[in-house]
Amino acid sequence: ICEGTQVGRDTAHDYPDEQAVARAMGAVFRNANGMGLVWCSSQNIDRLATVADAAKLADRRVILDLYSAAVLRAANDASLPDPERDGLKVYLPRSQKRQIITKRKFETSNPFYPYRVYAEHLKACAAKSVMIFRPSMYSELRDADCVDGAILISSLWSGYVKQDRTLPKMRDAGIEHRHIHTSGHATVDELKRFIAAFPKSRIVPIHLEDREGFMQLSP
Repeated sequence: ICEGTQVGRDTAHDYPDEQAVARAMGAVFRNANGMGLVWCSSQNIDRLATVADAAKLADRRVILDLYSAAVLRAANDASLPDPERDGLKVYLPRSQKRQIITKRKFETSNPFYPYRVYAEHLKACAAKSVMIFRPSMYSELRDADCVDGAILISSLWSGYVKQDRTLPKMRDAGIEHRHIHTSGHATVDELKRFIAAFPKSRIVPIHLEDREGFMQLSP
């Protein structure tokens, strides 16, 4: 059984690994006048750790949304960023706050109370912060007056970026956008090596868009 996500996609790999992503993000943050915003999957804990590494390179503090903080806490891995140990802050977006109240899931938010940062404090710390971000948060950050000079880095599949309707509004507001991402999926060359390791096996692809392209890898 073999995945095939990268078959038929753009084969350019400007950032081959997480270290390259961290260096590129760090350089962007060092040159930014305002807050660094990083749109990535909160379930990609490697990427959350990479953002923390990039923030250190730029002498900035990471602000996690509550969901991202809860994911890192659930992973229970001492090598991952931690608010108590590493000085990270936790912001509770409106949408997550509504869910906490509606579902009465205060046990999710209470452990992060000592590390909370509130909307009225974001403007003062914007130039020294990197926030885990999703486009649904843009309106509340704009209301908090903390996005002047901000720069957005998208760090997830480019298809999501192309489909999003908030990013054009952010660009119109003068927020610069960069895409810095490395895929967790095997490259085509890696798929070829994997398939070649099992020359007598029937290959069953999953997570595949380009069937014809995959057939060129294996009969």
